[in-house]
Amino acid sequence: MRLNKEPCFPFSYSSCNSEIGLFLTLTEPTKVVSAEAVPAGCYESASEKKYPRLQFLTIESLLAGTARAEFPTTSPTRISRRRRARPQLAFP
Repeated sequence: MRLNKEPCFPFSYSSCNSEIGLFLTLTEPTKVVSAEAVPAGCYESASEKKYPRLQFLTIESLLAGTARAEFPTTSPTRISRRRRARPQLAFP
């Protein structure tokens, strides 16, 4: 039973101007914290892949290599295709 009625995350995404939040912690988040993160939902990238908006990672899991942040990245093949598609300038 939760005695404190204040939210664990007293901010909104509009005030932070971010799509994904990453929390690095020393211990695993409690069930209450995890439950309050669920309504944040998922961020859908341009490639239509979904990523959790709020992610919790412990320092221990990062150092052990058992966890990592999930976020959209740009594929190197997409970048190289864009570069090739640019017209070449001819100098006299």
